[in-house]
Amino acid sequence: MVLRGFSISETGAAETRSIPEWSAMHFEATGRPLRIAIDQANWWYRNITAQKEVEIRTKSPGSHPREKRIMERIFYLLRMNIQLLFVFDGPDKPPKEWPAEYSYSESNTRLLKELLDQLGVPRHDAPGDSVAECVRLQELSVVDAIWTDNTDALMFGGNPTLVRFLKKPEGDQFRNASTVVVASAASIKEHANLTREWFLMYATLVGCGYKTGGLEGFDAARFFCFAQHSCFQGAANLLAAAVETPLLLSKWRIIVASIISKTFPGEGIAAPPKSFPDLNVLKGCAHPTVSPTTSFVICHACATAGSVPTARTC
Repeated sequence: MVLRGFSISETGAAETRSIPEWSAMHFEATGRPLRIAIDQANWWYRNITAQKEVEIRTKSPGSHPREKRIMERIFYLLRMNIQLLFVFDGPDKPPKEWPAEYSYSESNTRLLKELLDQLGVPRHDAPGDSVAECVRLQELSVVDAIWTDNTDALMFGGNPTLVRFLKKPEGDQFRNASTVVVASAASIKEHANLTREWFLMYATLVGCGYKTGGLEGFDAARFFCFAQHSCFQGAANLLAAAVETPLLLSKWRIIVASIISKTFPGEGIAAPPKSFPDLNVLKGCAHPTVSPTTSFVICHACATAGSVPTARTC
């Protein structure tokens, strides 16, 4: 689940890092282990293919290949002196789009949580979307980075540092993949001048993982042309302000319609209707439900030990 058609790699901001080297350098610089929040849903789907899972289960009935793969990743990262905090979606999560063949049940969630508890790996239930909660955790300095390839994280604010697999993890065992791709919101802004308002505009017009259909006739290629207009940033700022002041959406629609008519003359792209965008969806993208700051108390013992400072471990 990502901003449709958007790739961080194309911004020039992404860099490949060796996990062992990154961990060692972080420890030398800070005196504590590198702490990474794991977007549980992302790790579940960025796993073995559905076809491979069926093959394994056919040969070994009752097996749990996805959980096994996640456990292998955990073992490797723990050996690299990296502390993990698994974050699960909560009851107020928005509707998300995942391939039907990768659906999982509550029993899968319970089993994974039991596995984490047995391994002593901290976990946290978000009130809503796990990715939004991960962004909040980094904003509060609970973690140093977020392991997800969900680029929706870039519209939630803060300065999230996203970590993703260098290659699709459906092939070789994770222990053989010691290199990852890392990109921060600050680096993306520096290299490509893409701001939070830019990403909010993208999610609104093109769509994102929150089952937002975007504006009819709009796609990623058209958006990049649209964003070159001199009035684009003003429109993006206006959209962000409309989250708190919905009356501004009327002016936003007029500006967007003007940019469309000048950028795509004769292409039949309709101006945003009065019902667009859905205000509830816009608010969910700009201000998703996350835990209050008081939920994360960093106690002296945890800070001294360098452990992940969550309410669960404290």
